[in-house]
Amino acid sequence: QERVQTVVTTMAGAGADANKTTGYEVFVQKCFSQHKFQNPEKVKDVEEFNKQCSVWWYNLSDQDRQRFEETANQINQQQTAAQPTYTLNNGILQRTTPASNTAGEQMATF
Repeated sequence: QERVQTVVTTMAGAGADANKTTGYEVFVQKCFSQHKFQNPEKVKDVEEFNKQCSVWWYNLSDQDRQRFEETANQINQQQTAAQPTYTLNNGILQRTTPASNTAGEQMATF
């Protein structure tokens, strides 16, 4: 008989949520892309930009924040679905790729 065991991989030394995208990250990425689109020649001070984003984030309504959280959840689900799993078959670790397309081909829009 063959014994097959599924192995779940996580980052060594990191919590399970270490690679999860947050709603705040999605919000900052959107702010940065809008700034680059509107002002392609301006270089923004990173520290000042982060402070501005933080203020804007805390001034958002709960409904707007929820929209960014939902987008982050979609990104996380796509990334999780695209991660390969590993099976241990007779002492040999084999990588199995997911059946769906890669996460880069199906990124969520916000």
